[in-house]
Amino acid sequence: MNKIKKYPERTFTEEACSGYFSRGFELMNESNSYSFFSNKECRYFPCHNSDGGKFNCLFCYCPLYALGDRCGGNFEYLPNGVKSCMKCAIPHTEKGYEYVMSKIGEVIRLAEKK
Repeated sequence: MNKIKKYPERTFTEEACSGYFSRGFELMNESNSYSFFSNKECRYFPCHNSDGGKFNCLFCYCPLYALGDRCGGNFEYLPNGVKSCMKCAIPHTEKGYEYVMSKIGEVIRLAEKK
């Protein structure tokens, strides 16, 4: 068995991971595999307009949605009051992970027990 990477709780092998990649999953590279992957086999791919570059599916649902108008994205409120993020692609860019992590503390504070 050819080991790819060992973690304290589990070991991934090429055989175990090959199904993901044969189904259209793409990791940019090993050094950022925790912050980027693209699922080109998803029936909604791409869910936002894309410039044809790398499309990051890590945050399929944006964790910053709960911040409302403080998320920093290109959102709009629909006439019924629902926040629409269809014009925002920040989490899906190559630097989307860094942006989300820079604001995740605000989301955590929203969830703190008062």
